[in-house]
Amino acid sequence: MASGNLDNKGKGKAVLNDDISAPMAVDAVPLMAAGSSGGESVRSAAAEAIPPAAMAAPPAIHPGSQFQQLDKSLILLIKCVMQQCVRAMEAGNTEAANSALVALSSVSSLDGDTIQRLTSAFTEALARRALEPLQGLSWSVQEQLRTPPPPAYAAVARQWFHSLCPLLRAASLAANHAIVKAVEGEQDVHVVDLGGANPRQWIELLRLLAAHPGGAPSSLRLTIVSDHAFFLTCATEVLTAEATRLHVPLVLNPVRAHIDNFSPTVIASLGVQRGPALVLSSTLQLHRLIADATIVRHAEREHETMTRADALLHVLRDLSPKLLVLTEQEADHNDGGEGRGGLWDRVNSAFDYYAVLFNDLEVSHVPRESLDRAVVERLHLREEIVDIVARDGAARRERHEKMLRWVPRMAAAGFQPAAVTMDGFKETMRLANQLSDGDRQKPLYRVTAVKGCFFVHSCWAPMFSVSLWQPAPGDDQ
Repeated sequence: MASGNLDNKGKGKAVLNDDISAPMAVDAVPLMAAGSSGGESVRSAAAEAIPPAAMAAPPAIHPGSQFQQLDKSLILLIKCVMQQCVRAMEAGNTEAANSALVALSSVSSLDGDTIQRLTSAFTEALARRALEPLQGLSWSVQEQLRTPPPPAYAAVARQWFHSLCPLLRAASLAANHAIVKAVEGEQDVHVVDLGGANPRQWIELLRLLAAHPGGAPSSLRLTIVSDHAFFLTCATEVLTAEATRLHVPLVLNPVRAHIDNFSPTVIASLGVQRGPALVLSSTLQLHRLIADATIVRHAEREHETMTRADALLHVLRDLSPKLLVLTEQEADHNDGGEGRGGLWDRVNSAFDYYAVLFNDLEVSHVPRESLDRAVVERLHLREEIVDIVARDGAARRERHEKMLRWVPRMAAAGFQPAAVTMDGFKETMRLANQLSDGDRQKPLYRVTAVKGCFFVHSCWAPMFSVSLWQPAPGDDQ
């Protein structure tokens, strides 16, 4: 992605360079037919229209899958073979890399148990990386290796993941309680979803506001950003119906855009105005901008080069929100963290992280043969794994970072931690306990709170962070 410029004209305001087209109008767009890859049936099914009502309630829990304790000795063996594959690729030894891939393929299956499914995704990612340098591959094959699924497929798969992942249900509840507390007593409220959230989160927010002792705000505006027109149409329909049922005065502002391509025009289309209490929410999105460099121009001092993530945070700070809710993966897949930086460290860390997510889908009793699970695993989690393992440079978007690295970034942009409320913490803990259901076969979901941040755990592994931020006082950035 071409780098943009920021110009603050000496007034302390970071402004995105308007070099990207305006957001498209919200209308139905045809979904592309799937290509010739092995996931054609899954992609075609994912592209089918989902009834809007499906967004309004949590998915049914299906009996059928049996819990399988992850085999640590098998995981260790698979990691040893993956490490051999990585070392062979780094040494340019194609034959040794291929031998390792053959061995990994022998324990891989799209429809098998957790480890087989997980290994299948990593084997594909490593194979794509091994093929990338080969000059003999045709241009079309090279493009297929580099290109992620079309946005329509990715959007559907991401929403299904949010529906099926217990950890994200807990994360969204923590975010909603923080929002309710932040706007307590406010009668004019504007919530901006910068992308990534499931409409169910905003349905639950409407219910929390309606049930609040002080009642819902007399004016509530909700801006939702997405690059998928059908998603925006469905979200608008279900949220309007729920607001009507609850007698909550809701105005919806759907914006067709993606955080990768934010520009001044997109920022303006969010409709932020002085007066209403503003809440900003970003769900598993902001890390995508860490790969891109941009320039902040100053009138009275030297220009600065920073990531687009940092630049956007400065812009968001200038909007003066009462609260910014940032939900991110609690993982280090961006190199350089904790003394690491090589490809193998990235692969090793990602394998551990995604093993938890694949296992959570297994123990959630979603049948192995179900379409919704196949869509999540093959079009969402698998694509993230391919991005982390097989891509480099600006093409690699899934640059997950732990909260330890987000804290200085937020501070540099002019934010300080906001308080975590005890009510929000207790309610999120209650949901985590309900999801665990007292069943020893299920992982123990836990929620911990540190200053300004919730951490959602599976067993003892922190998987997602929900951090709360507000503008630092006296900061004129």
